[in-house]
Amino acid sequence: MLKPDCTPTVGTATNSINIAVINAWLQCLLFPPMNSTVRDQVEERNARLVMISQVHVLVVDDDSVITELLGIHLERQGYSVSVASSATDGLKQIGEKKYNLVVSDVEMPGIDGIEFLATIREKQPAIGVILMTAYHENHSRTMALRAGADGYIRKPFSLDQFSTTLERAYWNSLMRADSLDLASEESH
Repeated sequence: MLKPDCTPTVGTATNSINIAVINAWLQCLLFPPMNSTVRDQVEERNARLVMISQVHVLVVDDDSVITELLGIHLERQGYSVSVASSATDGLKQIGEKKYNLVVSDVEMPGIDGIEFLATIREKQPAIGVILMTAYHENHSRTMALRAGADGYIRKPFSLDQFSTTLERAYWNSLMRADSLDLASEESH
Protein backbone atom coordinates (compact mmCIF):
# COMPACT_ATOMS: atom_id res chain seq x y z
CA MET A 1 0.00 0.00 0.00
CA LEU A 2 1.04 3.58 -0.49
CA LYS A 3 0.36 6.40 1.89
CA PRO A 4 -0.88 9.67 0.32
CA ASP A 5 2.67 11.06 0.43
CA CYS A 6 3.79 8.25 -1.92
CA THR A 7 5.94 6.34 0.58
CA PRO A 8 5.46 2.57 0.51
CA THR A 9 4.11 0.99 3.69
CA VAL A 10 5.13 -2.33 5.14
CA GLY A 11 2.72 -5.07 6.16
CA THR A 12 0.38 -5.34 3.22
CA ALA A 13 -2.28 -8.01 3.35
CA THR A 14 -0.48 -10.15 0.82
CA ASN A 15 3.17 -10.60 -0.07
CA SER A 16 2.37 -10.94 -3.76
CA ILE A 17 3.20 -8.05 -6.07
CA ASN A 18 0.19 -5.82 -6.51
CA ILE A 19 0.23 -4.19 -9.96
CA ALA A 20 -1.95 -1.30 -8.78
CA VAL A 21 0.50 -0.53 -5.96
CA ILE A 22 3.47 -0.63 -8.33
CA ASN A 23 1.65 1.63 -10.80
CA ALA A 24 0.78 4.08 -8.02
CA TRP A 25 4.36 4.06 -6.78
CA LEU A 26 5.71 4.67 -10.31
CA GLN A 27 3.16 7.46 -10.74
CA CYS A 28 4.51 9.10 -7.58
CA LEU A 29 8.07 8.76 -8.80
CA LEU A 30 7.26 10.28 -12.17
CA PHE A 31 4.79 12.90 -10.88
CA PRO A 32 5.51 13.59 -7.21
CA PRO A 33 2.71 15.16 -5.19
CA MET A 34 2.83 18.94 -5.02
CA ASN A 35 2.61 20.96 -1.90
CA SER A 36 0.04 23.74 -1.92
CA THR A 37 2.60 26.43 -2.84
CA VAL A 38 3.81 24.53 -5.92
CA ARG A 39 0.22 23.63 -6.86
CA ASP A 40 -0.81 27.29 -6.56
CA GLN A 41 2.14 28.33 -8.73
CA VAL A 42 1.24 25.74 -11.38
CA GLU A 43 -2.42 26.81 -11.34
CA GLU A 44 -1.41 30.49 -11.58
CA ARG A 45 0.92 29.74 -14.50
CA ASN A 46 -1.79 27.76 -16.30
CA ALA A 47 -4.33 30.55 -15.76
CA ARG A 48 -1.81 33.07 -17.08
CA LEU A 49 -1.18 30.95 -20.19
CA VAL A 50 -4.92 30.72 -20.87
CA MET A 51 -5.25 34.51 -20.46
CA ILE A 52 -2.21 35.23 -22.66
CA SER A 53 -3.43 32.90 -25.42
CA GLN A 54 -6.51 35.10 -25.74
CA VAL A 55 -4.46 38.30 -26.18
CA HIS A 56 -3.99 39.31 -29.82
CA VAL A 57 -0.91 41.43 -30.57
CA LEU A 58 -0.11 43.26 -33.79
CA VAL A 59 3.56 44.13 -34.36
CA VAL A 60 4.13 46.92 -36.89
CA ASP A 61 7.61 47.82 -38.12
CA ASP A 62 9.18 48.39 -41.52
CA ASP A 63 12.17 46.35 -40.30
CA SER A 64 11.28 42.69 -40.91
CA VAL A 65 13.97 41.51 -38.47
CA ILE A 66 12.19 43.33 -35.63
CA THR A 67 8.73 42.01 -36.55
CA GLU A 68 10.10 38.47 -36.85
CA LEU A 69 12.03 38.63 -33.57
CA LEU A 70 9.14 40.10 -31.59
CA GLY A 71 6.66 37.76 -33.28
CA ILE A 72 8.69 34.70 -32.28
CA HIS A 73 9.19 36.00 -28.74
CA LEU A 74 5.49 36.74 -28.26
CA GLU A 75 4.38 33.42 -29.74
CA ARG A 76 6.76 31.57 -27.41
CA GLN A 77 5.12 33.44 -24.54
CA GLY A 78 1.74 32.20 -25.76
CA TYR A 79 0.34 35.34 -27.42
CA SER A 80 -1.54 35.31 -30.71
CA VAL A 81 0.60 37.46 -33.04
CA SER A 82 0.20 39.17 -36.40
CA VAL A 83 2.74 41.42 -38.11
CA ALA A 84 2.55 44.35 -40.50
CA SER A 85 5.30 46.16 -42.39
CA SER A 86 3.61 49.58 -42.36
CA ALA A 87 1.05 51.59 -40.43
CA THR A 88 -1.26 51.44 -43.48
CA ASP A 89 -1.14 47.63 -43.43
CA GLY A 90 -1.56 47.71 -39.65
CA LEU A 91 -4.72 49.84 -39.89
CA LYS A 92 -6.11 47.44 -42.48
CA GLN A 93 -5.48 44.49 -40.14
CA ILE A 94 -7.03 46.34 -37.18
CA GLY A 95 -10.14 46.87 -39.31
CA GLU A 96 -10.35 43.13 -40.03
CA LYS A 97 -9.53 41.60 -36.64
CA LYS A 98 -9.81 42.51 -32.97
CA TYR A 99 -6.46 43.27 -31.36
CA ASN A 100 -5.73 43.87 -27.69
CA LEU A 101 -2.25 45.32 -28.21
CA VAL A 102 -0.29 47.02 -30.96
CA VAL A 103 3.49 47.38 -30.89
CA SER A 104 4.67 49.90 -33.46
CA ASP A 105 7.86 51.58 -34.56
CA VAL A 106 7.75 55.40 -34.46
CA GLU A 107 9.83 56.05 -37.59
CA MET A 108 8.22 54.39 -40.62
CA PRO A 109 7.70 55.53 -44.21
CA GLY A 110 4.25 56.95 -44.90
CA ILE A 111 2.26 57.13 -41.69
CA ASP A 112 4.61 57.36 -38.70
CA GLY A 113 3.99 55.76 -35.32
CA ILE A 114 2.51 58.89 -33.70
CA GLU A 115 -0.05 59.32 -36.51
CA PHE A 116 -0.75 55.59 -36.37
CA LEU A 117 -1.37 55.84 -32.62
CA ALA A 118 -3.73 58.82 -33.10
CA THR A 119 -5.74 56.89 -35.70
CA ILE A 120 -5.95 53.84 -33.44
CA ARG A 121 -7.13 56.00 -30.51
CA GLU A 122 -9.77 57.55 -32.78
CA LYS A 123 -11.09 54.25 -34.15
CA GLN A 124 -10.52 51.79 -31.29
CA PRO A 125 -9.48 53.63 -28.13
CA ALA A 126 -9.29 50.53 -25.93
CA ILE A 127 -6.37 48.95 -27.81
CA GLY A 128 -3.10 49.10 -25.88
CA VAL A 129 -0.31 50.70 -27.90
CA ILE A 130 3.43 50.55 -27.36
CA LEU A 131 5.71 52.70 -29.48
CA MET A 132 9.36 51.80 -30.02
CA THR A 133 12.18 53.74 -31.60
CA ALA A 134 15.90 53.62 -32.22
CA TYR A 135 16.10 57.39 -31.77
CA HIS A 136 16.94 58.68 -28.33
CA GLU A 137 15.34 62.11 -28.28
CA ASN A 138 13.20 62.76 -25.22
CA HIS A 139 10.65 64.72 -27.24
CA SER A 140 9.65 61.50 -29.07
CA ARG A 141 8.84 59.84 -25.76
CA THR A 142 6.92 62.88 -24.56
CA MET A 143 4.99 63.12 -27.83
CA ALA A 144 4.16 59.41 -27.72
CA LEU A 145 2.89 59.51 -24.16
CA ARG A 146 0.90 62.71 -24.78
CA ALA A 147 -0.64 61.07 -27.86
CA GLY A 148 -1.86 58.23 -25.65
CA ALA A 149 0.78 55.51 -25.90
CA ASP A 150 0.56 52.93 -23.13
CA GLY A 151 4.26 52.23 -23.37
CA TYR A 152 7.40 53.49 -25.01
CA ILE A 153 10.62 51.57 -25.45
CA ARG A 154 13.95 52.46 -27.03
CA LYS A 155 15.80 50.09 -29.34
CA PRO A 156 17.89 48.17 -28.64
CA PHE A 157 15.99 46.65 -25.73
CA SER A 158 16.06 43.36 -23.88
CA LEU A 159 13.17 40.95 -24.32
CA ASP A 160 12.59 41.20 -20.54
CA GLN A 161 12.18 45.00 -20.85
CA PHE A 162 9.85 44.46 -23.76
CA SER A 163 7.74 41.88 -21.91
CA THR A 164 7.41 44.16 -18.88
CA THR A 165 6.36 47.10 -21.08
CA LEU A 166 3.89 44.89 -22.95
CA GLU A 167 2.30 43.61 -19.76
CA ARG A 168 1.91 47.16 -18.38
CA ALA A 169 0.38 48.31 -21.65
CA TYR A 170 -2.08 45.43 -21.57
CA TRP A 171 -3.25 46.27 -18.05
CA ASN A 172 -3.53 49.96 -19.00
CA SER A 173 -5.70 48.99 -21.96
CA LEU A 174 -7.96 46.88 -19.74
CA MET A 175 -8.43 49.79 -17.34
CA ARG A 176 -9.15 52.14 -20.24
CA ALA A 177 -11.67 49.67 -21.70
CA ASP A 178 -13.43 49.49 -18.32
CA SER A 179 -13.62 53.26 -18.03
CA LEU A 180 -14.89 53.54 -21.63
CA ASP A 181 -17.57 50.94 -20.83
CA LEU A 182 -18.59 52.86 -17.70
CA ALA A 183 -18.75 56.14 -19.61
CA SER A 184 -20.87 54.46 -22.30
CA GLU A 185 -23.27 53.05 -19.70
CA GLU A 186 -23.61 56.44 -17.97
CA SER A 187 -24.44 58.17 -21.27
CA HIS A 188 -27.37 55.80 -21.91
